[in-house]
Amino acid sequence: MRERTIKTARSFGLLEKLQALEADLLKIQYIPDTDFDVDNYDEFHHVILLPHYDIPVELDNYYDVRRATLTSILKVCQEHDLHMTGDRIEDMGEHWYIVRNTGESWPQTRKGHKWYNISGDGGDTWTSQYLTDEEAEQGRKDGYIVVFSREF
Repeated sequence: MRERTIKTARSFGLLEKLQALEADLLKIQYIPDTDFDVDNYDEFHHVILLPHYDIPVELDNYYDVRRATLTSILKVCQEHDLHMTGDRIEDMGEHWYIVRNTGESWPQTRKGHKWYNISGDGGDTWTSQYLTDEEAEQGRKDGYIVVFSREF
């Protein structure tokens, strides 16, 4: 894992989960390296896997091996409580781009929060933020315009 990924994962409490996932992915033949993208974990609760593959193109059964390798990766995802999102699996030439939703065993960083739009200058400029209902109410008491946007 890249240092940036490690720092981000640590901030969301995901580092141990990703290290275990990485260890299992690296046990798969033809997967020499992998990384993850969890930059938006607090918003979407998904993990983007970026497993690098190194399958010799001269293999007679190259496409069968690729399919089996990808199947093994998806099996590891399932074993780690990562589930389909509906996103396509993208082949980037030397690694796959795989998006998976996290299950209940993964940290739920924004449980009980909702997405609010907030303005402190009468509505001229806005920002968006996850807040609990109590935090939104306190913002209103403090003079901010706080408008519910969507449930998380």
